Amino acid sequence: MPHQGQGRSLNNATALRHCIETLTREADFRQVRFRSDCSWTIRALVAAALYWAWSETGTLAGRWGHARGLTASGFGISSLGTACQPFLRLLTRWSDRLLSAVAASFRQLMAKELSRRFRVEGFIAFAVDGTRHETPRTAANERAFALNGAKKRDRSRGKKSQAALSKASSPQVNLTLLWHLGTGLPWAWKRAGSGVGERALLRELLQELPPKALLVADAGFTGYDLWGSILSAGHDLLVRVGSHVRLLSELGLQQGSSKDRVWLWPDNAMGLPLELRLIKTGSGTSTVWLVTTVLDRQRLPDDAVKKLYRQRWGIEVFYRTLKQKFERRKLRSRTPQHVYLELDWSLMALWALGLLALLNDRKVEPRKVSFSGLLGAVRTAMRDGSAIPKSGQRIEALLKKARIDDYKRGIKRSRNYPRKNKEPHGTGDPHISPATPDQRQRARKWFELFPLRA
Repeated sequence: MPHQGQGRSLNNATALRHCIETLTREADFRQVRFRSDCSWTIRALVAAALYWAWSETGTLAGRWGHARGLTASGFGISSLGTACQPFLRLLTRWSDRLLSAVAASFRQLMAKELSRRFRVEGFIAFAVDGTRHETPRTAANERAFALNGAKKRDRSRGKKSQAALSKASSPQVNLTLLWHLGTGLPWAWKRAGSGVGERALLRELLQELPPKALLVADAGFTGYDLWGSILSAGHDLLVRVGSHVRLLSELGLQQGSSKDRVWLWPDNAMGLPLELRLIKTGSGTSTVWLVTTVLDRQRLPDDAVKKLYRQRWGIEVFYRTLKQKFERRKLRSRTPQHVYLELDWSLMALWALGLLALLNDRKVEPRKVSFSGLLGAVRTAMRDGSAIPKSGQRIEALLKKARIDDYKRGIKRSRNYPRKNKEPHGTGDPHISPATPDQRQRARKWFELFPLRA
């Protein structure tokens, strides 16, 4: 970090500003142009948005009060108003362009500065998963986010069932995230109302992937059309499959006689069969079936497949951090526009923390970084922007202390998230049946039409 070794003369607000400058040094802000009479600078607005998200204050207005003081001190802007709404209006106006520029800078830093971790088993690999966030029950949020056909209260239900129903019928925003396996950091996300599913959001995210990426997903991300879209975009996939998936064997199209070759090809498919490699891991009730479009075992051995899928669990831990440690299970914004603003900059704030930690200590394993500790470190610095901390309390030192120890603790059943359901979607064995003569004949016709794809 550029201010290391200079921390004795820096107060906390200036040190935080240097952190923002480090993170955004690759950002191209040419698409953001403020009016000539605007007192803000672009990086000051980015910093204020991150401070606003990092703040431990309970209300949105309180967060702005916290962010305002740090921004004014660190960036030398004395004319920032005390009201939150002007800040939110300005941030809303430019948020999409700022997020795009800052995300591009973060990705470049990950690729250049963390190049040793950018690939896993030779692939630029990403986990993908979806989640939901509750929002306040305002009229605007209910119009934008309420579940369709939410049931009315049933007085015969018990208290626990009523609570679950109340939560399910509250306005919710859907989030689908790409999480970089090598660094343990976010890469991109899409959010929408509850009527838009995680698979639809993943389709929109494909354009954010680097060339020839590998997507690692759980059993919820299956489907001929979805997988076809991923392959058409030039990417590979590694997905868990279960009893909800029907596969064909012995279609007669593979080169050689590989016993692990299967195809996804529904009867109503208007396209080529999707050729897959089937991998089994575990045994008995712990059996997991995986399929990948990487057919060459030398390029992606079975052991590497299993390792990549195990690493997918990190995205579940990231969601736990976002919802519990960062307290974003229920967002606080009362309008859909501000809901998206709050969620976007919360994700960007966690991304910034993780990236700062890895840039600050290139040797640390990403899985050893404690996001709870990182959040505590930056909040310690934010509590008094004018203070000049002692060497052991400077922000770079606090970031290095944010580590997860190796002590193995016992099971704490009160920890209910992330949780492994007893019967998650897609459990059981996939249905694999030999291709019929008619299916083999239809497949040959398709490959005659598209010989280059055979």
